[in-house]
Amino acid sequence: DSIRRNTYRKVEVFVHNDKSTDDTARIIRAYQKNHPKFQLRLVNRRFHAGKAEGVNYCIKRYAKGELVMTLDADCTLDRRAIKNSVDKFNDPKVIGVAANVKITDSPSILGLLQQFEHMIGYRSKKFYTIANCEFVVGGVASTYRMKVLQKANFYDTDTQTEDIGLSMKIVVQANKGERIIYAADVLAMTDPVTTFKGLLVQRYRWKLGMAQNLLKLRKLSGNPDRQLSKALTLYRIPMAYL
Repeated sequence: DSIRRNTYRKVEVFVHNDKSTDDTARIIRAYQKNHPKFQLRLVNRRFHAGKAEGVNYCIKRYAKGELVMTLDADCTLDRRAIKNSVDKFNDPKVIGVAANVKITDSPSILGLLQQFEHMIGYRSKKFYTIANCEFVVGGVASTYRMKVLQKANFYDTDTQTEDIGLSMKIVVQANKGERIIYAADVLAMTDPVTTFKGLLVQRYRWKLGMAQNLLKLRKLSGNPDRQLSKALTLYRIPMAYL
């Protein structure tokens, strides 16, 4: 619904149904019937491939656009989010856009803590954009040029955080001439984790995935590569290790 109601209309939407048991296929087929003019395609798979492989499959096989935005099942977009993201690519140096992800309102203490955490974390991204050292782009409403995804060989499937892995691969190609930026006006909402155990599992996956990707690109830390900004190699990546 949030995609269909966006002010930007030139979109094609793919829903990857990864052998789910939650009626995804039935729900999407009903949506297609109710909104026949909306370019919505259901991509059914007969086996559980995982998110990274599923997104790769949809992009490689079906997507025709110059830009690709990925969304999770539990997130919604502000009605101007797609247009605001597309507008950022009027700058030829911009190759990727990180969205401003906020937690939906929750009456619980755990939900409020996650709201506060996201607010602080995404404020930092403004500085990383100014210093040209952003390399962490989450999967919620992240947008890239298609040719950049192709050059990076799309998402890797060997880490816990394929979204971070992709943005790191893209940045290290040369972040002085091309940039990934944070866009405060590309607003997306996502649901909070509702239990403490669930939060621990989520954060463990995030930290493990970050460690895996840093290990894969360990040569970057402190590397005076002329194609990479010093803010990235001498500050941002070493701080990520810490």
